[in-house]
Amino acid sequence: MLWRAPHITDTHSFAHIVAGIIDARPSVGQHIRRLHFGNSFGFSMSDSLLMLVVLHVPCLEELHLQGAEDLTDMSITRLAYHCPRLQSLHLETNHHITSQSLLSLAQHCHGLRTFGLVTHPHWPSATFVATLATALPCLDELLIHAGSSSLSYGDNTTMTEMVLALARLERLTTLIIVPSPPLFMQPLLLVSSCTTVSSFWPQLTTFRLSECGYITDQQAISFLQTHHHLTTLDLMSATFTDRVLDVLPTYLPRLAWIGIEGNTNITHNGLRRLLSKCEGLHYVALFHCGILAKDFPELNNDYNDDDNDVDCLQIGNPSHLRHLNFHAINRIRHGSWSFLPRQQQQQQLV
Repeated sequence: MLWRAPHITDTHSFAHIVAGIIDARPSVGQHIRRLHFGNSFGFSMSDSLLMLVVLHVPCLEELHLQGAEDLTDMSITRLAYHCPRLQSLHLETNHHITSQSLLSLAQHCHGLRTFGLVTHPHWPSATFVATLATALPCLDELLIHAGSSSLSYGDNTTMTEMVLALARLERLTTLIIVPSPPLFMQPLLLVSSCTTVSSFWPQLTTFRLSECGYITDQQAISFLQTHHHLTTLDLMSATFTDRVLDVLPTYLPRLAWIGIEGNTNITHNGLRRLLSKCEGLHYVALFHCGILAKDFPELNNDYNDDDNDVDCLQIGNPSHLRHLNFHAINRIRHGSWSFLPRQQQQQQLV
């Protein structure tokens, strides 16, 4: 059991664990299901090192590589061949692999359901995205992190082609794209909000974007109307208003977690209405939203992450809420307002 999920963060631990995998009799590699290679102390995985490891872990199901900047198709194709039970693959800081790796994964790893790629500093090519959607149509979770320089990459036609390619991933339950290039997200929101495209991620439950300042109220609402299964929604740096918050309980009845960090257009009244009407909601991320702590007197000035994990404050003068968790939300929903003027109570529920 100790060998099922080793976490390797440096060259020393790599040498120690790999030696154990190779030399142990009977073999322990067959027991390993998860491998996580961190990048502490400058540790970086190479093609030769990865190919050495995959020879001895035939039952590997999850592989997370933080220091993957030197990996190429050479090692990923060998990974696919030697680890056919792979279900989850996450490669960080890699921009060398091509469609060849995707085709190898599709050929050998029929159970692959989660794919994460940090391609800093470049956005993946249209060919890569198209191959991804064609070769791995059964993906449940997709994460693409492309770095800030990708925000100006490509043209509208190219980005639209990528969106239409991703539309073929009908089984997606999780889609995370950060940062989110406007040229990519505008056609994504337009196409995915079209009621005639009934198969556009019908099972999506987790959706996360960043740099969302270009998304209008109507664009956000149109998207929400066609994705009723969402339970987690994260739209960082958005500029939409309380109008969007007000429709969330209707369009997303299962919403449990929402991130609206950096949005200064929402108000404490809109937030209060959301909390009162969205019964399943248990977490709201509010960093840099400008929501004043004093507007939620039910918290009784208890803003510390103590044993009850009630709330957390963005210190300042005045102080702002950084997030609301389950305990804080319940306190706001069920707290006594008897000390508030009747007019203020009514205003906060409008």
